[in-house]
This record gives sequence, C-alpha cells and structure tokens, in this order.
Amino acid sequence: MLKLSKYPPKGFTLIELLVVVLIIGILAAIALPQYKMAVAKTQYSTLKNMTKSIKESVERYFLVNSTYPQKFSDLDIDFGDATITEGTEGALAFWVYTPDGITCQIFVKSFTIICGKTIFGTYTRYDFGGLSRDATTCDANSTDTTDLINRICQQDTGRIAPNFCDNYCYYSY
Repeated sequence: MLKLSKYPPKGFTLIELLVVVLIIGILAAIALPQYKMAVAKTQYSTLKNMTKSIKESVERYFLVNSTYPQKFSDLDIDFGDATITEGTEGALAFWVYTPDGITCQIFVKSFTIICGKTIFGTYTRYDFGGLSRDATTCDANSTDTTDLINRICQQDTGRIAPNFCDNYCYYSY
C-alpha cells in the first residue's frame, strides 16, 4: 500500500532550476551591454572634462599673461596623483599622465590639447583646439563604425559615422 507523507517534498525540481537560470541569463544578456555603455560613457566624460579643464586653464593663463604657459605649474589646475612631464621648449608644453590611464598632450604654439584613454580595448581621444581654437573632435581608433566608442562619439557629437575611417574615425562638433 502506498503511503503519502504528511510533509511535502523539499527542494526544487530540475525544470524549476533551469527556468530560473534561463531567466537570469536573459536578464544578464540584456543588462551587460547597457552596463558597458554606461561605463564607457563615464570614462569618455572624464576624458572630455579633463581636456576642457586644461583648455580653460590655458585660456585663463593667456588672458592674464598674454602668452601661453611653458610649464604645468603655470596653470591653476591640479590633477592629484597625475604625473607631469615638461616638454621641450617650443611646441610641446607638457604631458599629463593620470593613474586611471588618461594621457594628455598640450601643444602650446598651436593651442592643441589631446587627451586619450583606452576604453574597452579601443583607444579614444578627445581633441580640442588647433589654430582655429574652436575645432573639437571625438576620435575612435577603430574602423568599425558600429563599435561602442564610435557609437559614443556619434551620440556626443550628433554626427553619423563617416563613410570611410582610416585608422581613426573622427567626429567633429
């Protein structure tokens, strides 16, 4: 004779466990690209803000002194633990290296500031200046116009991908 226990069986069935794992997998597949995009946008924003801070400091120095700074200590900004390398006299004023991987070059004679960082495997630059003093670009070192950094540059500048990218895809503001 079959006896029924007064207590229900404990635990989950294999089907229930598989359904839960499947649901978690689907949610992760949806969330991971969004997370990567948010992290990349944050890193790009930091890169862009650092470039703009340097630009504004160089402009303030020029307004006060009628000449461009020749060393980083001339500027009224501080990047904490950044390493500063003074350039040769003339074209390059200095390099800035931050602990989080941002590298900036400041060319005084052409008033160009180039800051770059590798974001998810793609070297990304935010450039400001040149002799026109208002040219600004987002540059993605990738010829795949659909990759993460190119999409961020396209969103930030409001420009579509160029038809052809040599080594960098350039997006002007």
